[in-house]
Amino acid sequence: SGLCAPSPPRDMEYMNAVENWWKQVMMYGNRTKKMLHSSIGLPSITE
Repeated sequence: SGLCAPSPPRDMEYMNAVENWWKQVMMYGNRTKKMLHSSIGLPSITE
């Protein structure tokens, strides 16, 4: 895992923070995939 992503908090009190962080990560990943695919001419891949 060579990703430089921030580590999500592990305390139970921060589960909402973890959820919000994960949603942001997934949203950013989807935007990045779409931009990469459109920039190199590949069809967008959805899961």
